[in-house]
Amino acid sequence: MSTTSCFDNNASTYDTRNQKLALIKDCLHQLMRVIFSELNENSHILCIGAGTGTELLYLSETFPGYQFTAVEPSKPMLDICKERMSKAGFLNRCTFHNNYLETLSITSPYHGATSILVSQFILDKNARCNFFKRIYEKLYHNGILISADLSADISSSNYTRLLNTWIKLMNDYKHSNELYQ
Repeated sequence: MSTTSCFDNNASTYDTRNQKLALIKDCLHQLMRVIFSELNENSHILCIGAGTGTELLYLSETFPGYQFTAVEPSKPMLDICKERMSKAGFLNRCTFHNNYLETLSITSPYHGATSILVSQFILDKNARCNFFKRIYEKLYHNGILISADLSADISSSNYTRLLNTWIKLMNDYKHSNELYQ
């Protein structure tokens, strides 16, 4: 099953299933707020892998003058994103691109970009390098990229430890969630 079809099939439950990771999401959002606060008040931000729009909604609320371009290959995920942005009254500040980054044509560079939990799905080293190169090419000189991924060199001695830490974290959230249901 492709990554896109996996997200297509899970779009309607994606946000509910990931509520247990709210602390991580909130920390990432806080970092985005601090980092993007140095940009001009009318900046244009590229959100790659926009999903259901959680970060897009947060950034729209936080930076009322910003414009956004959301890139998301999963149509069901992007539909939820559009609906959320519409309900919040931010639809007019957004452009939506239902495809991959390499198919996005632009008329002017972006001031910043986000790629949160996206590139971890690009397993080929050259494809991963090209992904980041394409982002770089779409940014103004000195534009800001915020990227966060679950990524490690699987041949590294630290890989097993990092993977086990992530598994423990997921099990802890699962256990905590069951206690409060």
